[in-house]
Amino acid sequence: MGAGASAATVKDALKAVSEADLQNISAGLTAEEAARIRNALEARATESTADASPGATQEASLPDLGELYDGSGCSIEKTEERAITVQQLNRILAYIQKHCTKLGWQSTNPANPGPLSPNTVNLYDLTALLIKPVTKARKCAYVELVAVRVQAPQWFVSHWWGEPV
Repeated sequence: MGAGASAATVKDALKAVSEADLQNISAGLTAEEAARIRNALEARATESTADASPGATQEASLPDLGELYDGSGCSIEKTEERAITVQQLNRILAYIQKHCTKLGWQSTNPANPGPLSPNTVNLYDLTALLIKPVTKARKCAYVELVAVRVQAPQWFVSHWWGEPV
């Protein structure tokens, strides 16, 4: 199923959910409130369509992924044990430096389209153009591709996805 088809499925599912939810809670809502909820759900479905599309045309052209990981990875059941090491992050950065321009990566931000450089790739771009494509077949977290065992964190760092990697 292509990106457009899955985005349409998401939109249909959100529409169906919104109808069921609106029916269940209609006694407590005005018509205006129900319309606002329906519009918000439809806007989310539109965002899902936009999120699914940008990287879809670029994901087929990923070079040797052995630059990112050596082995067959592992399965890490607990999310809290899916830390990523500095070495694993550095491999991602090296991959971006080497391939971003060569592959012609394009921004996934519809408000700011255009070519990316290694210094402008953010986590939204990285997720759409690299992380989702490489984890798609196994349906796993990225760290499960690059780790050989559980990786418990020593530190937690929070960040905004929109800043350059």
